Amino acid sequence: MPTEEVPPLGADTWEEIKIKAYSVQKRFAPLLKSFLADIPIALDWLRLDSEGDGLPPPPKRPVAVAKVLGQYAIALFDVEASFYPQGERLPAWLQGLALKVERDVLVHAMKIGRPTGIGAAIVAGPSQGLAYHISETEMRDAIKAALKFRLEGPHKSTAIPLPSPAVARILRIEAPQRSSADAKDLIAARGEARSAIATPLLQKLGLTPSQWATKTGVDPSVVYDYLSGKSRPRPHNRIALAEALDISEPELPQ
Repeated sequence: MPTEEVPPLGADTWEEIKIKAYSVQKRFAPLLKSFLADIPIALDWLRLDSEGDGLPPPPKRPVAVAKVLGQYAIALFDVEASFYPQGERLPAWLQGLALKVERDVLVHAMKIGRPTGIGAAIVAGPSQGLAYHISETEMRDAIKAALKFRLEGPHKSTAIPLPSPAVARILRIEAPQRSSADAKDLIAARGEARSAIATPLLQKLGLTPSQWATKTGVDPSVVYDYLSGKSRPRPHNRIALAEALDISEPELPQ
């Protein structure tokens, strides 16, 4: 397998990237694990003295799992891409990053709920882990689709190979003049990037956007406009919004 091309960043920068990436992984791990609730364990099927509750197996949720995997991939991609410098090699670096993120997210997803050690030798089968809901191929397709949008965007430039609007904004790359339709796409991409981080945190804390606003002490419109990409909260509101999610202000997407 060819080695992905990476930008020439310092050791301290790569360390910071790993720390932020690990923070993203910690946020999405419990969200992915929540899909395993009520899924029968293979060993239980072998128990002859088990008193079943008569319920059928829980419904499969391939669409929901695919959406979370896509959000996870986008969040990991954006965290590292925000450190990449501008230059003619940027498209190649982002392509390499997409391949790495695809691999990392898929490996993590396949390990969720899977037994390890002796348990792995005893308990096996497609019913284990997230594969109960969605196949490995479908997981990979969902991750690729999310990363493809990040790489290409809704309006890919034919003159300069720019990344998607959301990544371009993070990298502060000067984009070409955009039409009103392009502006709407930029707002939508910005909202998606924000939701990819904020939504899993809200779900982990058991908060709705409205409750987030109440906890923060701002009008609900501030939260909804932020999540939709329509506006930027004032600095003091950003700090309060981040604190309500138990993260630092820099970790809250712009």
